[in-house]
Amino acid sequence: MQATLDSTGLKHLTRALSCLSKFGDDLVIVATSETFALSSTNSAMTAYGRFKYPRSFFSRYRVESRPMGDEIEELPNVAGQIVTKHLLSILKHKTNEKACEKCEFVITDGPSQSISLDDDEEHDSLESRLT
Repeated sequence: MQATLDSTGLKHLTRALSCLSKFGDDLVIVATSETFALSSTNSAMTAYGRFKYPRSFFSRYRVESRPMGDEIEELPNVAGQIVTKHLLSILKHKTNEKACEKCEFVITDGPSQSISLDDDEEHDSLESRLT
């Protein structure tokens, strides 16, 4: 997934992240070919917030379908979770707010795992980069 925002879009996205950080610590990201959604739920599961953006919100937006056998996997194409405050600490940095002309988000699949892992061990095979 690749998405590029101009400074105005970045300002709106940062405000949405600030709002969602009040709901819970974790941010759920779901991207399809037509929409990009951010959501958060509180720990008691009694409050939920979501912001959903059409592809036209971004100056550039691309999500590729993942092939599974002979078929193309249906929605969602990209889904993941990140700690909201970590993302906000990058986006709300004082030097970024004033000088940033554009922001590009890239989420890619990490390297495939050829070694089988024990069931006890948690391991995430996805890699995400914010450039």
